[in-house]
Amino acid sequence: MVQVDISFRVDSKVLTINETFENGLYLIVGPNGSGKTTFLRCLLGLHPYEGAVQMDAPVAYLPQHYEPLHTSVGDNLALFGALEIAREGPLRAKLHLPALRLSGGEKALLGLYQVLALQPKTLLVDEVTAHMDQQASRQIEQVLLEYSQQAVVFMVTHQWDALLRVQRSALVFAGTVVRKLPYDSAQSLILSWKE
Repeated sequence: MVQVDISFRVDSKVLTINETFENGLYLIVGPNGSGKTTFLRCLLGLHPYEGAVQMDAPVAYLPQHYEPLHTSVGDNLALFGALEIAREGPLRAKLHLPALRLSGGEKALLGLYQVLALQPKTLLVDEVTAHMDQQASRQIEQVLLEYSQQAVVFMVTHQWDALLRVQRSALVFAGTVVRKLPYDSAQSLILSWKE
């Protein structure tokens, strides 16, 4: 469980969030510069805020621009004890390849497998599906959906259609208002932005 009761500054505005999150996947959506990544930084203690945050440990974080170590895919996974996780997934045929040769989506999946091997109870994922095709995005989203049965997973995304694919609650950043909304309400709000 994650309990958040904080206020923090993004540029000239102050955002306030007072929400409780049970296990599940929560998309974090909103326009550019609305405070989505800053919120994750607050949770990690990397951005000043007032109030309190309580998160089940361990906590793991996957940044937007993840770069693996300069070795094979298998070695990158073995270092984190994640080799077994990947043996059934799309990277299984690429374990011998240099990790730096992977596509952006494959690198993100590699990083995700590494953090999942740590068995976090709170997982923060920052725009890892940015600039990915739908197939790669869906692979990441499916892994997160499955894992979210045992953890609170926050996923920052700019891909509005991700909400349609995962159909889960969203933490919506709109101006100075931040609200946790059920899927259908979040979808209606997002569609109103696009009109």
